[in-house]
Amino acid sequence: MMDVVNLAHGAFYMLGAYIALTVVQRTGQFWLALAIAPLLVGALGLVMEPVLLRRLRGRHLDQVLLTIASLSSSRT
Repeated sequence: MMDVVNLAHGAFYMLGAYIALTVVQRTGQFWLALAIAPLLVGALGLVMEPVLLRRLRGRHLDQVLLTIASLSSSRT
């Protein structure tokens, strides 16, 4: 629909899990973590699309390489 190939969905889910875990460890509040993690990951997605992916619209191989790179860099 947006002509964007994004393979970083799993990395975004994992980042959300790490954020939630960090919030729970620091505050002890699960429900707060459940509210904050999706907001922060969503904000990251809102930044990533116009800054990185919009410039590559229609260039599918470049989009795949960019989103795979974001996936592998989040594992380290």
